[in-house]
Amino acid sequence: MLSLVFACASASGAPSFTERLARHDLDVHDFQSTGRGLRTLRSRARGEVLLAVPDADVVLAERVLEGDDGLRAAAEHAAQSGRHLTEDSLLACFIANARTNHPASSMLPAVQPSVVSMEAEAALLPRCYASAAEESRAHAISQHATCTEALRAVGAGEPPLDAFLRAWAHVRARSVQFREGQDFGLAPRSELLSAERGLRKALLPYFDMINHQSGAGTKLVREGGAWQLVAEGGYGAGEQVFVSYGAL
Repeated sequence: MLSLVFACASASGAPSFTERLARHDLDVHDFQSTGRGLRTLRSRARGEVLLAVPDADVVLAERVLEGDDGLRAAAEHAAQSGRHLTEDSLLACFIANARTNHPASSMLPAVQPSVVSMEAEAALLPRCYASAAEESRAHAISQHATCTEALRAVGAGEPPLDAFLRAWAHVRARSVQFREGQDFGLAPRSELLSAERGLRKALLPYFDMINHQSGAGTKLVREGGAWQLVAEGGYGAGEQVFVSYGAL
């Protein structure tokens, strides 16, 4: 998770994960009904910013292409060969290869609880779920093969399969998804990447700590140099902050 990066940030002199949340009067709390989530420590009014992530800390596929010459060359090669990289696979390669000093480059914990990356655990699933898990794993492996082929062709380093699968699981489970053209003031999707049902993804620190609730009473905006979670209704001190994943 991106949040795990900031939990260890104090070792380098940067504010810790807890300190960063405290700046927003938030903390991590174990709620009886939902488990781990984010709690507001004071009352909030409608329109108040609950959480803000600096734009520079947000990972987007287009930014990876701008900042990583090897991955851009690989994406160009894949596009020319008619096998475009996906947003998910590009982000997973970026994280697994740890090519930059961006916080997301070290977001992988030792164990990622995902049926995509944990083959032994997947074998314990009921048959109906095991089949779906195997299909997901096979798809991720095929995406790794496509990335590896493109990276080798341009002489760039390639991520090991296990690291790629952990990164892939993080991107699939922890990214914020939004529709192409949604008003975030972003540049258009790169033509080097395959379009995925008009959807785009961003990796935002902290947001993977927030639980889903239909009609959550929050909205995501991008302004003032930050991605902000804004209250659409009031929150009392001690209440859990939610986001909506959309129709599930």
